[in-house]
Amino acid sequence: MKRGQVKDFNQKEVNAELGRVKVTKDAIGLIRTKIDGVVTAKYKPTKRYAIVDFASVAQAFIAQLAAVMNITSYKVDLYGGIQELRLYGEEFKIGNDVYKTSACLLSSTNGLRNLTVNFGVFRQVCSNGMMVREAGNGFSVRHLKTNEDVLKAMQFDFGNMQGVFDGITAKIDALQGKNVKLSTIKKGIVGEDGKNKKKFIQFVSKLLNSKTDRIQDPTAKQVKSLQSAEALLEATNKFDMKIDAYQAFQCYTEIFRSQDSNEIAKETSRILEIVG
Repeated sequence: MKRGQVKDFNQKEVNAELGRVKVTKDAIGLIRTKIDGVVTAKYKPTKRYAIVDFASVAQAFIAQLAAVMNITSYKVDLYGGIQELRLYGEEFKIGNDVYKTSACLLSSTNGLRNLTVNFGVFRQVCSNGMMVREAGNGFSVRHLKTNEDVLKAMQFDFGNMQGVFDGITAKIDALQGKNVKLSTIKKGIVGEDGKNKKKFIQFVSKLLNSKTDRIQDPTAKQVKSLQSAEALLEATNKFDMKIDAYQAFQCYTEIFRSQDSNEIAKETSRILEIVG
């Protein structure tokens, strides 16, 4: 799927990009999403479902956010029945890496995503998008209200947003200089049910192959073991090694950088809990 590009913020350009999406409901209640005139999603909703005018909500979102954050750039992703607007603020550093604050508005016309706001930080070096949703922060509402009610619901308090940014930044910064065992990461990612084995295998691959965060000068034993990620999943495997926690965090979040902000927020929270 083709995604948007990060561009310097311009309200007219944002409006034009959002205007590429048209949503209609036919006589039998089927919702059709069109991007540039091409149908990209069809959805048969429940009777309680309401179509959200994403462009209107996004404009209200921008207006409110601009009062508390200097918006410097943006990115619009439109694919299938998903619509997402990412807004970026000023640059700052964690260690030697450049980050930006970010706020994302996500919605869908295929029933897969609520109307959601996520706050986080964006690492420029590899376009990672790290977002942590904590209790009391962010916003989410199901598509079960009228457009007017949804717009009213968007009038929530952005006042603590800087506190959210500061909290996320502090958690990431605290990882620097800290080591964590690969076995600890494996246990945290895979879980008791073993459902996330694929994510662990992808993570191990990043440790060897990430362009920005791979292990530098690994030993022959480390390379051999990491190249056999499936074997590392076996409970009887005794291989273990210490990994820089900041590096592990970056390698894991890199796996999800093409996902929407809901998925990124979930996985960022997961790895921070494991290596933090």
